[in-house]
Amino acid sequence: MNERLAHMAAAAKELGQKMDDGSLVREVLQGHEEEIMQQQHIQLLEGKGSDDNDLRPYYTEDIKPHGYFNNVQTASNYMAWKESLAYPYQVSRGNSNAPNLYVNGRFYEEMEVRFGTDALAIAPKTGYAADIMNKYGLTRFGLSQLKWATMMYERGVLNDIQKRMKEILYE
Repeated sequence: MNERLAHMAAAAKELGQKMDDGSLVREVLQGHEEEIMQQQHIQLLEGKGSDDNDLRPYYTEDIKPHGYFNNVQTASNYMAWKESLAYPYQVSRGNSNAPNLYVNGRFYEEMEVRFGTDALAIAPKTGYAADIMNKYGLTRFGLSQLKWATMMYERGVLNDIQKRMKEILYE
């Protein structure tokens, strides 16, 4: 009986440590890296940032001398052209003036999930991606609360966390 209690105490301590230092959640999220990136792509296609607000500058605000487009008409033409593209996911585009940062998928392929000790970030893999992310602000990248809820409940992260907790306690 003492051996069983000692095992339970050690398991409870391990679980507590993994919860305190975030390693349990990190381990589970690392198994969902592809799905995290998919949710990031969907969020960007919706024209939304990590705060669930539209990405800015809007196309019609991104005008030279410091912006991308020569004038508002050029930006409007670009918006119309973007509406004709085939996208990898069917999404609801609320504001077509909000950039979705998608033309051919290159930028989307040049982002990755980076795991830290107690956080994760969507980060650029290349200078091209870094330039785009810097323009819109690095903090605009990452999942919104709505996309995290999708990950937790629809993509099974919460179930996987509970499963991992049970594995630790009952191994």
